[in-house]
Amino acid sequence: MFSDSREDCRHQLRGESFNSKSPGLNPRYLVRSAYANGSTLDLSGDTNSTTSLEIHAADAFTSFTWNNSPLSVIQGADGIWRGEIDGPPTLSPSQITNWTYADSLPEIAPDFDDSTWVVANRTFTVNPNIVYPDYTGQYNLYMQDYGFFVGSSLFRGHFMGTGNETGIDLSLSAGTNGAGAVWVSVHFDTADHRSMGSI
Repeated sequence: MFSDSREDCRHQLRGESFNSKSPGLNPRYLVRSAYANGSTLDLSGDTNSTTSLEIHAADAFTSFTWNNSPLSVIQGADGIWRGEIDGPPTLSPSQITNWTYADSLPEIAPDFDDSTWVVANRTFTVNPNIVYPDYTGQYNLYMQDYGFFVGSSLFRGHFMGTGNETGIDLSLSAGTNGAGAVWVSVHFDTADHRSMGSI
């Protein structure tokens, strides 16, 4: 409900802004914005069905819009404007055909060109919260040490096998709800939020 009292509402005709401490007209719908446009108060919001509307506004406003459409309202003897707001339109979505797709993880391909990637060859870390203090691997792969702080991180490693390898030992720290996945020569091996161990 919008009020024209000084305590509840402020409007600026030149600034084309309108602020209210009560953004909802009533529990059935929500007002997202209100702007003064001369003598018109432009309202926007959401409804889930056709519903009644009451507007308490300053005398300067004589017409109203809702989501860019004129509102048909009548002012009562009590100064309150009353009318109806239409509910959302009925949608008839078109059938989607001729689907196409793109590979979202081309980095797992053996011939993927990673020559422009940052080389992860640090043997030390500036991370004060080392999860694995006894880590004895050759290189530090903490993503923050390479300038990456948010989002998913991808690492690619290369080695020449001798044919005698029996596994890879990996340790993962992905946060409380993080996860990690490993592909070895295109084959998906594991995904977990804990230490992966040997695979």
